[in-house]
Amino acid sequence: MLTWDAQLEDVKKEIAKLEDRISALREELHSAQWATDAARLQRILAVREQHLERAKLHAQFTLRSRPFVLTQHNGRGVPIPPRR
Repeated sequence: MLTWDAQLEDVKKEIAKLEDRISALREELHSAQWATDAARLQRILAVREQHLERAKLHAQFTLRSRPFVLTQHNGRGVPIPPRR
């Protein structure tokens, strides 16, 4: 099982890769010469954009599920700082 830090790092890498792929697809779509090519690229782009949205939600979930430590002075949860 991955640590919290490793999970967050993995999802950040995935988001960066997807953003790069989406950018490349948009450029390819802009230069598509045939309608069939453009339609295919639009479908791929839509799927990649949905994947990116899911990855961003995963990153938010990972951040929100970060471990908490109870402090002795007030009993409220305090986030554990990331390991360096």
